[in-house]
Amino acid sequence: MEQLGARYVGLHIGKDQQKNEGLTSTTFQLIEGFHFKIAVAGGVTFEQLPTILQDAPDVLIVGSGIVKAEKPIFAARRFKETIS
Repeated sequence: MEQLGARYVGLHIGKDQQKNEGLTSTTFQLIEGFHFKIAVAGGVTFEQLPTILQDAPDVLIVGSGIVKAEKPIFAARRFKETIS
């Protein structure tokens, strides 16, 4: 992928995997040794955030963690404050 000029790689955890263990630091091992910018999506919850942030992704895509929250605006602010 590097030879093709890819600069970003997306790590997306599907719904089936989210039900099991979700996103773990093991997921990031898939791209160790490469020089890609990393985008993470799929199963990004506030509870998962500390694990995700340990690997310092360049892009974090939060969907259901906000839109399915009881208070979506509060959830969005909480994600933003934690990430910033």
